[in-house]
Amino acid sequence: MREMTRVRQPLTTWTVGHSPLASLNPDRFVPAVVPGAVQLDWARAEGWPEHWKADNFKKYGWMEDAYWTYRVQLPTGAAAPGRKRVLVLQGVDYQFEVRIEGVAVFRQEGMFKPVELDVSDKAGAALEIVVWPAPKYALAHRPKAEASRSCKPSVSYGWDWHPRLIPLGVWDEAFVEDRPASFVQRASVGYTLSEDLAYATLKVDVAVAAPQEGQRVRFTLSDVDGTTVAVLDAEASASVTLHGLISNPSLWWPNGQGQAYLYNSRVELLDDKGTVIDTQSKALGFRRVRV
Repeated sequence: MREMTRVRQPLTTWTVGHSPLASLNPDRFVPAVVPGAVQLDWARAEGWPEHWKADNFKKYGWMEDAYWTYRVQLPTGAAAPGRKRVLVLQGVDYQFEVRIEGVAVFRQEGMFKPVELDVSDKAGAALEIVVWPAPKYALAHRPKAEASRSCKPSVSYGWDWHPRLIPLGVWDEAFVEDRPASFVQRASVGYTLSEDLAYATLKVDVAVAAPQEGQRVRFTLSDVDGTTVAVLDAEASASVTLHGLISNPSLWWPNGQGQAYLYNSRVELLDDKGTVIDTQSKALGFRRVRV
């Protein structure tokens, strides 16, 4: 979802280095690009030729078994009064640990789950993301089966038409964001189309961080012309579910079969005076796929 009432601060001047153990600091750091992969950063620093030419990929094999440490400094200066500062990691591949000033504050395995950590009291602190070696299933009967106990794409472990090259690193956006102290943490919109496609029942699940008395959650659905077609609201709490119905929804059709019609869904958090504190919005298409 796209944040509307938040201030994003990019993290710049990343560096990365490798070591044989997670407990050891790298002997050398090189400039890193985020989003990216440690293989690309190290090859760039070493002046290696393109990994996709000839058998250049063979130079990268050792990288899958090393521990890689990213370093960057968190922004200086405190968040404005009534707001909090959140570190957002939208994707780290694959198993990793987040350290602030050398202290581990978070661990995760899995490259597709975003991470959000409150760093309001960590202005100017040193941030490290330590990435573990690539996961490998010890009982795999062939190289690509080493990925069978993880969410890593098995093609990167070697295929009949693909050389072995297993990416690791911060592969998606990483940034710091100043938000209201109370904000929309997560929001998802689900629906069920009726058999005759005449209406859709809506289910909107919203998670609110630090909800306050008198706050409300409001969901608005608008068509392509900006006309509001549905409004739902409820008292704010840590977890809110809204139910509603939309009649005769315009449908999303695949390419060549009709218009890929998209509505705009908006979830707002309002204070006790009705002022919008936080907003998230995304496109929504009504469709049904059957085999």
